[in-house]
Amino acid sequence: LIQYGKDQRQTLEQLKEAKIHVQGSSYTTLGEVANISFVHEPRVIRRHNREEILSVYWRQDENIGSPKMTLQKLQETVIPNLERDYPGIKVRASGQFEEMAEVQGGFKKAMILTLIMIYVLMAVPLKSYWQPLVIMSVIPFGFAGAIYGHALMGLPVSVLSMFGMMAMTGVVINDSLVLMTRFNQLYGEGMPVRQALFEAGTSRMRAIFLTTVTTVCGLLPLLCETSEQAQYLKPTAVSLVFGELFATPITLILIPVILAFGRYRSQIPKSPA
Repeated sequence: LIQYGKDQRQTLEQLKEAKIHVQGSSYTTLGEVANISFVHEPRVIRRHNREEILSVYWRQDENIGSPKMTLQKLQETVIPNLERDYPGIKVRASGQFEEMAEVQGGFKKAMILTLIMIYVLMAVPLKSYWQPLVIMSVIPFGFAGAIYGHALMGLPVSVLSMFGMMAMTGVVINDSLVLMTRFNQLYGEGMPVRQALFEAGTSRMRAIFLTTVTTVCGLLPLLCETSEQAQYLKPTAVSLVFGELFATPITLILIPVILAFGRYRSQIPKSPA
């Protein structure tokens, strides 16, 4: 092994002037046959399916924007340029985004199972197949209110938003069930349909209204909080607050309308064949 002295291998220029044996007794310098450059190489090379993987991490300040919004901007600006400059490169979101995709897939199954269980649990005590459907008809309006609330607050719909919607579903169904139970009681006592609906709405309006107001007031501090820690829970609060605010008046209007239509239709005598 032949090695230059320490004083002859201190700089890049000395490295370029290093002699290299070419053919026979001919020599040339390293700078004549090679291009020398500095690059940063990872200490550990990670591979998946024989493809090299490079992970990029960032910490998101929720006060500025959500990780989903940042990823969307990267997909619109930075990533297309990378794919154009480096053919064959593939950029894929992982980490929290993968977890969100898995949770969303499980949330759909959980929501379907929850709705089925809610229907069964209400159908047994009510002894009716269609009344649970009337009660559950308010749920889509609660979802619509929650989504509108996210748009109003400038927040994207996230996994925590879906959990808030599921919690909101229970509160909305409870309000509808209170109204339905009172109507069945009055109608069973022989009160006419129209009068029973009016009496049920007026007597249960205070309970339904107070349920919504207390929930909204309890979550207002979280909605007004500006700290970074609170930003993770804010989508859940937005779903609960705006979902209930939107679904409560719908409950007091839609449920009586559907009940009146169903009861009056059932009382219409059939024409003889």
